Amino acid sequence: MASLKDVMTYICANQSAQTPISDMRLALLISLADFWAEKGHQPRVTDTDWQWNDDGLDIGAVVDLAKSDEAVVTKRSGGSLFRPRDARLMIVLAPNTPSGAENFVSGEKDLLDIVMARTARMSTDQLQRLTQSMQASLDTPS
Repeated sequence: MASLKDVMTYICANQSAQTPISDMRLALLISLADFWAEKGHQPRVTDTDWQWNDDGLDIGAVVDLAKSDEAVVTKRSGGSLFRPRDARLMIVLAPNTPSGAENFVSGEKDLLDIVMARTARMSTDQLQRLTQSMQASLDTPS
């Protein structure tokens, strides 16, 4: 099982050069990889306990890690005086940072590559709906 830090670093490293990724999109990609692995009866990629709240996926673990990790650079983007909740933390890999893949076990890198490729053209809203439906299918007894 990979650490949340290694997975976050790997996804940031595989975004186009110096293109920031939002905290929400990053969390959705990581959680989707976990749910996808679980659906395929494989071990999850991370040991993160993903929770949903009224606003969607609880991304606290990813935000806390991004703010404290020297492997990534963060900045606030969006939001306004009247809609501060619309602000997002944008995350980009710090220069000269290894990709994190060196700590993966068999299949984790491949799964993350598949998730990133299949969701590359999705909006964050589409990605959130896909992630919710994937988790719901896991919660439904077969």
